[in-house]
Amino acid sequence: MENAWFETEERRKERNKIVKIIYSETGEEFEIKKKVAIPLIATLRAYQGLDENPENRSNDMREAARILLLLCEIN
Repeated sequence: MENAWFETEERRKERNKIVKIIYSETGEEFEIKKKVAIPLIATLRAYQGLDENPENRSNDMREAARILLLLCEIN
């Protein structure tokens, strides 16, 4: 049982690590928690897929919206 608690604590620590996102065009740097960066990156990938695969556009838009909604709920 103690091992499960340790794994949960390790995951929490990993998700709370700070990552840096750099916007290369302007050189802006954003430092955010990894738990926020993961859904944000997933949303950006889904958005990028809108242009690459137009036949799945509605699914990609729906998925991007769902991820952004989840992102809004992260504390």
